[in-house]
Amino acid sequence: MITLKEISLAITNKLEEVLPEFPIESNDIKEGFPRPSLFFEFENVKTADYIGGKRERTVSVIIYFFPTDIYKHEIEMLEVQEALEEAFSGQFMIEEGFFVYPLEVNSVKSDGVLQFSFDIYTLEYKDTSNEPMMEELEVKIRKD
Repeated sequence: MITLKEISLAITNKLEEVLPEFPIESNDIKEGFPRPSLFFEFENVKTADYIGGKRERTVSVIIYFFPTDIYKHEIEMLEVQEALEEAFSGQFMIEEGFFVYPLEVNSVKSDGVLQFSFDIYTLEYKDTSNEPMMEELEVKIRKD
């Protein structure tokens, strides 16, 4: 099953691929951050496990971009927004052979910061091929 750590690593790798010039901060942004930089977090995670080994998960991702200049940033923010839309629209690989397809990406500019968000939805089935199979089944039929 895909873990949250694997999803986080895939997002980090994608950000490093499409925006290599901007460092990705892993500390809480409330502690301060260098400019320019990127930061992302999972805002909301919903997981449901079902009988038969099925797992359904929705992960809400928010990527924050802090531009070089807090006041003069329009072009830089547009370029980063375009790169993020290109990277996270359509097919996105979490690991070899496991892809997700964010349906919608959203961008909001607030207080000189770009907030880019999308949801990842996964539906997985546990491999039950190694679990023991039923060998004998005894059935009693009542006649009323």
